[in-house]
Amino acid sequence: MSIRVLLSSLYKSVREKWITWNVFDSRTTDPLIIRREILSTRLYIILVIISLIILTTYASLNQQNETITVSFPTQSVYKDLLKKYPNNLQCTCTKVLIPYEKFVQTIPSFHQVCSSDFISQQWIDFIFKADSTLISPIDVRTSLSAMWQLMKTFCQNAQTTVLNALHQFNNSHLITSMLLNEELLEAKVQAALNLLFQTISSNFIQSRTIIQRITQANELVTGLLTNYIVVTEKFGLTQSSHLLFVSPTKNISSYIGISGNKYIPKNSTIICSCKNNVSCPLPGNLYLYNISEKFGIYDMNKIEINESLSGIIIDCLPIQMTLSSSLECFYNPSCLNILLSSYSTQINISILNQSLSTRFNITTKIELLINELFIENILNQTNYTKYYLQCLPNICYYIYLNRFNGIYILTMFIGLFGGITTILRVISPFIIQLFFFLKKRFCSKQIQEIKQSQNETIQIRLIKLLKEIENKIVNFNLYIKYSRDPIRIYHGLLATRFYIISMFISICIIILLADFLTQRINEKISNPSLQEYEELEKRYSSTLICPCTQISIPYEDFLNIEVNYHQICSSDFIQSWWYQSFLPMYSSDIKKKFLSLAPSYFQTLSIFCEITNKTIKDAIQRFSATNFVNSQLLSNDSFILRVISLNNTFATLTQTEFLYRMSLTNILLHSNQYISNIQINTYLDLILHSINNVPTYIHIVVYPQSGLNTNGNECDCIVDSTCSLDYKITQNKEILHTNWQLEGIHGGCSIIDSVLKSSMICWFKDSCLIRLREILNGIGITIPLSIIPLNSTLSSRYSPSTLIERIFNEMMIEEWNFSYSFDKYYHKCKPSSCSFTYEKEINIIYIITVILSLIGGINTILKFISPFIIKIILKLIALLRQTRSSKLSIIQQKNHQNDGICNVILNLINRIKDEFLMLNLFDSESNDTDTNYRERISTRFYLVFFSISICVIIFYTIALNIIVRVSISNPSQTEYNNLLISYSKSLYCPCKKISIEYNSFLQIETKFHPICSSDFISEKWRNYLFLDKYWSGYDRRDIRVRGSVYFSFLSSLCQISEKTINNSLDQFHNDIFINTQLITKSELETQIDSIILQFRNVTLEKFSKSLKLLRDIINGNAFISSYSLNWYWWKDVKDNFITFPIKPVLMKDGCSCATRSDCIDSGGIYEDFSDTQIFVMPGWNIGCSVVETLLSSTFECLYNQTCIDLLIFYLTSELSTFPYRINMSAMNFSNENHFKINTFIQNIADELFVEEWNHEISYSSFYNQCAPIYCSYKTKKDDYIIYTISKVLGLCGGLTIALRFTIPFIIKIIFQIRKKCRRNTITPNE
Repeated sequence: MSIRVLLSSLYKSVREKWITWNVFDSRTTDPLIIRREILSTRLYIILVIISLIILTTYASLNQQNETITVSFPTQSVYKDLLKKYPNNLQCTCTKVLIPYEKFVQTIPSFHQVCSSDFISQQWIDFIFKADSTLISPIDVRTSLSAMWQLMKTFCQNAQTTVLNALHQFNNSHLITSMLLNEELLEAKVQAALNLLFQTISSNFIQSRTIIQRITQANELVTGLLTNYIVVTEKFGLTQSSHLLFVSPTKNISSYIGISGNKYIPKNSTIICSCKNNVSCPLPGNLYLYNISEKFGIYDMNKIEINESLSGIIIDCLPIQMTLSSSLECFYNPSCLNILLSSYSTQINISILNQSLSTRFNITTKIELLINELFIENILNQTNYTKYYLQCLPNICYYIYLNRFNGIYILTMFIGLFGGITTILRVISPFIIQLFFFLKKRFCSKQIQEIKQSQNETIQIRLIKLLKEIENKIVNFNLYIKYSRDPIRIYHGLLATRFYIISMFISICIIILLADFLTQRINEKISNPSLQEYEELEKRYSSTLICPCTQISIPYEDFLNIEVNYHQICSSDFIQSWWYQSFLPMYSSDIKKKFLSLAPSYFQTLSIFCEITNKTIKDAIQRFSATNFVNSQLLSNDSFILRVISLNNTFATLTQTEFLYRMSLTNILLHSNQYISNIQINTYLDLILHSINNVPTYIHIVVYPQSGLNTNGNECDCIVDSTCSLDYKITQNKEILHTNWQLEGIHGGCSIIDSVLKSSMICWFKDSCLIRLREILNGIGITIPLSIIPLNSTLSSRYSPSTLIERIFNEMMIEEWNFSYSFDKYYHKCKPSSCSFTYEKEINIIYIITVILSLIGGINTILKFISPFIIKIILKLIALLRQTRSSKLSIIQQKNHQNDGICNVILNLINRIKDEFLMLNLFDSESNDTDTNYRERISTRFYLVFFSISICVIIFYTIALNIIVRVSISNPSQTEYNNLLISYSKSLYCPCKKISIEYNSFLQIETKFHPICSSDFISEKWRNYLFLDKYWSGYDRRDIRVRGSVYFSFLSSLCQISEKTINNSLDQFHNDIFINTQLITKSELETQIDSIILQFRNVTLEKFSKSLKLLRDIINGNAFISSYSLNWYWWKDVKDNFITFPIKPVLMKDGCSCATRSDCIDSGGIYEDFSDTQIFVMPGWNIGCSVVETLLSSTFECLYNQTCIDLLIFYLTSELSTFPYRINMSAMNFSNENHFKINTFIQNIADELFVEEWNHEISYSSFYNQCAPIYCSYKTKKDDYIIYTISKVLGLCGGLTIALRFTIPFIIKIIFQIRKKCRRNTITPNE
């Protein structure tokens, strides 16, 4: 019941207050005016309430995308945020480049074969049994040792390559500006590893494929006799008679020929030729040896098999055998025992373990193992915590829809409260007056007023209106409304006029300043569409910045590359059915004519197309998987220019890399001078050795073949691979004429060289093809009639007469087709926002907004200070008037002299105290003492709370903004240097271009080993050593004659090293340095030093591993050196073999060139036809090939003038073919040299003969490329006083209104409660 009474009482009180409430009280007694004031009050309150309800409702219902930022979140905080906001949580990393080694650990495991006994040298030596006098060339034992040599090579190279690649991976960087979640990080790391191993596997396969296909094209002969055999006259290749020795009991033919092996598979009649078919796989078997069986043609339908070994395949070359076979037999103890039982000695060997976990089957071909680099597994341990600490996100932000935000509503309410109340307080009375005026004007029926109104003229009305306005203006008083004191009224009028004038002047100043200024607008559009971006690009291209959310984009996402090849690569001329139809009946009788080259010529063209196509496909695949890095979205034009530049660079580098591989391969093959079936560069001859004039044995020697031009100048293919064999050829001083029979066909020092020197003009002409048919018909060969000539009308950048060398160097490419999509690039970049800046003139809306935003504070301040200013002015005027009176002046002077300073100060304090005690900001001009007392108490509370609030605001503003970040847009390098000196710790300058090409600010130069500029690689020295061309007259360890090719290879090594360096530097200079922000000069130098060191290591490792792989594959195939360094033919005259047996060279220590490539003997000068060494050349070691000889030697002798003089002395004293002594000076050696005197040439070559690496950095160029968008730094806010004052002024209006409304109300309530309490006090009776 009491609550009901209380509510009823409260209702009555509120109702009475509402009925009588008058905020516009003028103290008038006129009831009409009082009624209008009360109505104005009610209208004012209603409008305020309605306005606030509308604002509150709008702020409450308005859905806002609120962005919440969390600075430097911990990993646990990030995980919690990721669970709540998985779709829109984004965190920016403080480091864009993070080395993988900081958070990834990779541990590779390899196939067990690479750690098995089968790749041991003991096993390789044990199983070697390549002797055509004992076993058949198709017997598995002939090639098995070579196969395991190659397996050992591939295992070692694969392991080294993988470990180097992982080291390179660890030093590479994950590029991302945004924090990746754990799942995405693991996917990124795995993708990077997959790309890395795809790249190294592709390079591995390419190197292997090129050397394999080039050796096949050149028809090189292996010492295992599995592809070609050297035969006697009895073999039947020739119909001519070639007698070397005739006796009553023995006729020895001088004929020697090379025949390609032919195989007839089981249950087939089709002949497979190693010459034309390249590969003729047969099951790996053990055969019963029958010495009488004819070599060269192996009919598997007739040959008896002794045992079969599962999984092993025999082919033309050991490399083909290795790739085609599996390891099945070596998992099977029974199979292995069958093999071991065929040897006379025994060996303890452990089979491969089938129970070990593996991703390969036991029947998996070795080719797949090699292609997969023998990798079983790579344990990838990605530590997300370490990655998080490296990324160290400085900000995480997420967006969510926010409604009913109390802080937002309260902020809007407080911000608008002052302005709304001020405006409504002014307009509410005018609305009421307007209402009554309209009511009086249109609704009154008083005729007298109507008549009076009709009688009045417009002029009189205007005069009355003006007088009324003038009277209102003159008597307008904001401060004194109820007082009858004329002085106070006068002071109030003056203060009001000063307030109005000051307010008008302030508004005019604001308008004028705003009118003269231009407004710089910074706008930001979140997640713009492509159409929006294109529109922004048209309008704000100079200031538009759109940061990519994905700064690293694979090229394949927006770029496609296709290639059009020369029409020869899709023609009939490279089909197997075409070149296999050229096999002549007696190939050894057709010398130096096109028919002797025809099958090889077209097969070589096919190989050219094959290797270029494979190389380009692999290059495109690798390039497509690499990333395009840019932090900012490129404009369409910039994107097109950038992509075109990248495409051109890719095409150039692909071509350069291809030519480099081909060049290295050709250098090795030409230097080693292996015997070819075609015998273009060298030819075989027989030498009969007799004892006591009795023929005893025959051995084969190899002689060089030279070409003669029309001027009679001789060119030796041995020392110059560019020789042309188009006119004449000399063989053992016999001159032979060449006739290549068809237009555009030319001869070179090898099949490859012959094809490169030729053109395809013949294959464009029907007449040339008719001529070819006629030539073939003459020897009984018919070629298919369906062959179609090349089409000369097709568009091509090559003419029919263009040399094939040029076409091949261009990778057989007619045209590169690059297609790219800016739309796809845009959607992959996916800019989170686009910001742009523009200037515009201040419009009227902006001016009104500024005035309205400032009017509350200006109104409060001017309204408060105007009366005080008037008082001060009036007092100053009074003082000035008093000074006119001299008496008063004298009296004042005396008083001042008599009064002390302390008294003056005390009097001043007392006056201020009295003024403060009597201060009444809520003066209602009432005569009631209690009312005046209550108003003064309210004033004091108001001033206290107002002062406290202002102090709190001031201290908070100062504390919050004392440290600020200042930005300078597009700073110059000088400005940056100055900022760096003053603000080095907090300076931050983001680059506009984060991917900078090295060639724009960095240059690298190298200094090579002195051998590469010495006379020892000069043509003069090489020709001197080659004076006597016939090396067969010297011991294989003798440096005479053969020394020329050693130094020729050394010259080639210097050239290829320089070329490798130049190519690598070109590629490196075109590569990009990624940096998100400008770094100091010292930091740049430190990073560049590290990058160059890594570049050096990668370049050197790449060359050394490529060189080693090519050497190992060549050595593993057991090709026969023309210099008799690894294999030699020897035959007893009593033997009736129709083929010449071949044997491997054995060194003095018993090392066999058949099972090892690192065998060496001492080099120097040997006595003729003797094993006696008369001069030891220090550091010079003769190996199993020219390449191995040089690489296993040192330059010791070449640094020693005495050694050189002795060498030349013995050169000229042993044979008359060296008629003079050449002057050669030793190289100079300094202790500062990087390489020592006794450093092996292998080690020098592995470092590309580079003595010094030097580089120069241009920091100015780097700065210009970075082009920092701005530089920001932290500093104390120099204008924080002004800033604080502006903050206080901005809040002063609303704070004043709130306090002026609440303080009197609260004080009034307090006094009423106090009064009520006093009334209820019980006074005790006396």
